[in-house]
Amino acid sequence: MRVGVLSNKALKALRNPLMVPICKECILRFLGGGWRIMAIADERQAFEEALGDLLAEHEGEFVIFFNREQRGFYADFDSAYAAALAEFGTDAEFLVSKIEEPGPARPVSLSWDAGVMFA
Repeated sequence: MRVGVLSNKALKALRNPLMVPICKECILRFLGGGWRIMAIADERQAFEEALGDLLAEHEGEFVIFFNREQRGFYADFDSAYAAALAEFGTDAEFLVSKIEEPGPARPVSLSWDAGVMFA
């Protein structure tokens, strides 16, 4: 089975950096990309483990995690995402997330967030 990957345009369309890995996981699970799901889950876990320290120094900024390591801090999502693509390419699994206190969980609608609604 061929594994599909979200295009850069689709990921950027989501516009919510905290939801990008969740949505990407959902699509890759559907497409059979189990190993990629684990990579994103690892990056998310590393982010959550470091969140306390990150909040103390970089609250409100965006961070890139790659191979469970912090790879840079940026003022906005677009800058962080562009830097991650430039450094790791389109086939790598990385996390771009805003450094902020976690809020309450909310349901995610991939169709709504990605702008893929059918009549």
